Amino acid sequence: MIDLSYLNETIGKNKEIQKTILQLFLDQLPGFREDIKDLYNNKDFTGIKDLAHKTKNSFEMVGAKEQANILENIESITKENGSLSGLPELIKRIVADSELITKEIEEIII
Repeated sequence: MIDLSYLNETIGKNKEIQKTILQLFLDQLPGFREDIKDLYNNKDFTGIKDLAHKTKNSFEMVGAKEQANILENIESITKENGSLSGLPELIKRIVADSELITKEIEEIII
């Protein structure tokens, strides 16, 4: 699910720095999952837009490009004051994917 090539390009192959960056990202994922679910349950679409915008670069940094695209779609849907069609599925998908990414990163940094 993640591809460390971007991380390798930006910081080199220093494993300790990679582990530090991955651990920082890993530490943020539980809060991200809670926040996006709470914002959705409270119908705070501006909050969802802001959270998606804020976190998509972190997903890109660790090579989770597909999930960064999902966040881009979430941001786009919540920017438009029209239909929120597809938003529930995207929220469920990003939450599930972030759980899988957590497991994948844990295996990498052990």
